[in-house]
Amino acid sequence: MRKTLLGLAILTGLFTSAAGAATLNFVAEANTNGERGINDNTTLTIGGLAVKFNTDGYHAYFDASSPAEVANGGAGLGVCKVLSGTQCTPSSDDNVTSGEHVTLSFLTSQTISGLLFNQDGHFAFAGAAANQTLQYALNGGSLITSSFASLMTATFLNVSSIKFAYGGANAAQFYLGGMTAVSSVPLPAGAPLLLGALAAFGALRRRKRQA
Repeated sequence: MRKTLLGLAILTGLFTSAAGAATLNFVAEANTNGERGINDNTTLTIGGLAVKFNTDGYHAYFDASSPAEVANGGAGLGVCKVLSGTQCTPSSDDNVTSGEHVTLSFLTSQTISGLLFNQDGHFAFAGAAANQTLQYALNGGSLITSSFASLMTATFLNVSSIKFAYGGANAAQFYLGGMTAVSSVPLPAGAPLLLGALAAFGALRRRKRQA
C-alpha cells in the first residue's frame, strides 16, 4: 500500500501546475550570438522561451555592447530600417526611434516584470532620464504613454504580446535591455482522476487501520 501511495503521489506531482521563469536578456543575446538584425516575424528561443519579434516592416535588431557599456546597462534590442546582410545601415539606426516599435509575442500567456531599458548611448535609464517617455501596448491594445521609470517597476499579467514604441510628450530613443517572463502550465484534465485515486487509497488505508 505504501508503495502504491508513493507511486500515485509521484504521478500526481508530475501533473500539477508548474510555473517556469525565463530571463530575456537582450544585451547578452546580442553579445553572445552576435550583433544582427532579423527578418520580421522571426521566432527565437531566448532564456528557454520562444519569442516572436515584429516591427511592421523593419527589423528587430540586437545591438552588441562593450564590456564597459554592459557594466552600465549596455544596448540590447532595437529596430533597424535597412539591413546590409545582418548589419544595420547606417549603423546608428539600431535603437527604437521616431516612428518605430518592436512587438514581442509569446505562445502562451506570460507575467512580465523586470523590464530594463537602455539609452542610445548604451547605458541604463536612470535619474532624470528615466522620466522620459515611451509608449507600450498589451495584447494588441491601444498604445499607452509611460515613463521608463514606471515601466521598469511594473508587472503585467496574462500577456500574449507586448509592444514598445517611441512616443509620448518627452520621448527618447531606447533599447529594450531585458525582462522576466513567467508562465503557468495548466493542470491537465487527467490530474483530478489521479488526485481522486490518491484520496480513495488514503481512505482505504484508514479503514484497514480501524478494522
